[in-house]
Amino acid sequence: MAATGLGAKIKEELAIDVKLVEGENGVFDVLFNSELVFSRLQEGRFPADEEILESLKIMLQSNN
Repeated sequence: MAATGLGAKIKEELAIDVKLVEGENGVFDVLFNSELVFSRLQEGRFPADEEILESLKIMLQSNN
């Protein structure tokens, strides 16, 4: 499962604990502090791991 690999990368590179929640009907959303980072439904595609990592880095910087 690609999500578990992404979860491991997030934890390793950003030291963020990740919670994977199984979705239905192809749902793949990434949230950080209840804020939507990526939605497969909105974008019509799955994200690249680096895309999520970069978005999270930006969000972490803006929270400091």
